[in-house]
Amino acid sequence: MRFRAMLPLVLAPLSCGCTASNSQPNAPTPIRTTLVAVMPAVWITPGERDGKAATSAAADGLRATTGVSAVIAAPPGPQGAEDSPPCHDDPTCVRRVGGDLHARKAVVIKLAELGGTVLARVTLVDVEAGTQEQTRQTVVSSADGARVAQAVRTMALELARPFGPPPAPAPRQPSWYERWWVWAGGGGIAAAAVVVPLVVLRSRSDSGTQPSPDVVITPP
Repeated sequence: MRFRAMLPLVLAPLSCGCTASNSQPNAPTPIRTTLVAVMPAVWITPGERDGKAATSAAADGLRATTGVSAVIAAPPGPQGAEDSPPCHDDPTCVRRVGGDLHARKAVVIKLAELGGTVLARVTLVDVEAGTQEQTRQTVVSSADGARVAQAVRTMALELARPFGPPPAPAPRQPSWYERWWVWAGGGGIAAAAVVVPLVVLRSRSDSGTQPSPDVVITPP
């Protein structure tokens, strides 16, 4: 009975060691949202063209990034009239429109067409400072509305990437001493090293024999 009572005390530390390396996952860090005002796209070449598709595409590209939200600004003017003069070349106007929307950044879109080819340029502006931070531009051949919109969306997505969450770190590989089979194997060896002598002692006790000492000293 004494032998059976000792087994839980012997094996308990071994089982505890198997889970000692487990830790609670860290709480997720809140992601700060950056609001970007999208200025209406402007064609700088003569002709009647609609820039609404490119404007919406830029907003979609910004919103595709986690941590970034976008709002389309109304055309500048007292009441946002469609025929109001654009302010894409006026930093003060861009700052005013972005500030009214409580945006940290603003996006200015310029489009130019020549012989079926469109040059699209998207610029990111800091609303508080009124400075241009980044610019992307691309040439769209055989341009139509869909191709131009897709190009603008891709550039907006690139401009928004720095404001998104950092890339997830690669999963850490456990060290050799943290692997379950090391603890399982080590626990079995340690348990055997403790239990086997106890079994031998018990068998000798049951048989009524005592282990002979290594050295026998005869009293005088």
